[in-house]
Amino acid sequence: MSNYAYPPRMHIDFTHIINTSCHVVIGVIFKMHKQNAKFRGDPHANPTGPTRSHTYTALQILKTTQGKLSVHRRAFEGKHIDNHKDFAVTPNFQIELQAAVLKHFEELNRFLIETRLVPLTRSAALLRCLAGYPIVSIRQLAESAQVAEVTARRWLNILVKNHLMTKEFFGGQNQFLNTDYLALIDTQAKRALGTNAVIDSRSR
Repeated sequence: MSNYAYPPRMHIDFTHIINTSCHVVIGVIFKMHKQNAKFRGDPHANPTGPTRSHTYTALQILKTTQGKLSVHRRAFEGKHIDNHKDFAVTPNFQIELQAAVLKHFEELNRFLIETRLVPLTRSAALLRCLAGYPIVSIRQLAESAQVAEVTARRWLNILVKNHLMTKEFFGGQNQFLNTDYLALIDTQAKRALGTNAVIDSRSR
């Protein structure tokens, strides 16, 4: 990409995007693992409910943790899925996860550049937000990308119109789902939990 592009384009820090996204994915896998252990240990659990870790979907996990950011909740941001310090994945899984995440966001960035759905100077801020929030609200995007809510709403509606996101109403407001990102998380979770790629040091 030329340094002399006009209008000037923001540098895309894919390292930051990968690290943020991997943190989210591993956090979701941890929650799936924890929920499954809780289900197995509950003698009153519904026998028709989930019986394996990967029965839970990323959407089910993230509906309770994302799309809720507001000013008075900023101090608590991320704590719902950040409590997995005793939880890790194998190096091989980590590398493959990073490659999958990089591919996803490179394709999304390429699409944004080619179609110019959002200003080129703001695409980096949009990508950073989407990396951290597979489910995002208008206010959440506005605060994360530091744009007006009307701008955030326009961006999200454009992404929905171009089939890059879907819109659902839950939690008392419209939430925007990055469906390809959620599918990526589900795929990685099935691989991790189904092939014992997950390492829980507390169980050792």
